[in-house]
Amino acid sequence: MTNYDRLKEPFNDSELEWKPQSVGIKNGKPWARILCYVQARAIQNRLDEVFGLMNWKDEYRFEKNGD
Repeated sequence: MTNYDRLKEPFNDSELEWKPQSVGIKNGKPWARILCYVQARAIQNRLDEVFGLMNWKDEYRFEKNGD
C-alpha cells in the first residue's frame, strides 16, 4: 500500500458528524434526511499524514457569475 492509498481509506466514526438537512411529517409520520460530514480537522490531519505538514494548501477563488 502506498502512502497515497491512505487518502482512499474511510474516516473513523469519531471524525464524522451527522446533521439533519430537512425534517417533516408525511402521512402522519415524522421523517428526517440526515447528512454525514467529515470534520475539517480530520481532512487536514489526513493530508498532513500523506503529504507532510508543509506540502499542501487549500485555496479559494471567487468566480464571477458562478463560472
